[in-house]
Amino acid sequence: MGQKLQFVHRAKRYELTREDFIRAVKNVSPARVQRYSVTIGKLEYPTRQVVALATGRPSIEFTSAAAYRILQKFGFDIDVWE
Repeated sequence: MGQKLQFVHRAKRYELTREDFIRAVKNVSPARVQRYSVTIGKLEYPTRQVVALATGRPSIEFTSAAAYRILQKFGFDIDVWE
């Protein structure tokens, strides 16, 4: 199992691994990407969707910038759609 990393969002502390994000999107169809995405497996997911699924919070609670930073912390490469 991967190393657990912590982050705080909206005064709530989360402790997750990179694998938690990957597991969270398993068997979930990606939503439409607007600007930022991350590739997991062979699918492109919006960054906010991935973070929301991994934390169990609604995606509306995360800005794109916050989701971007969180996923980068866990070693994901972020794609920018122009």
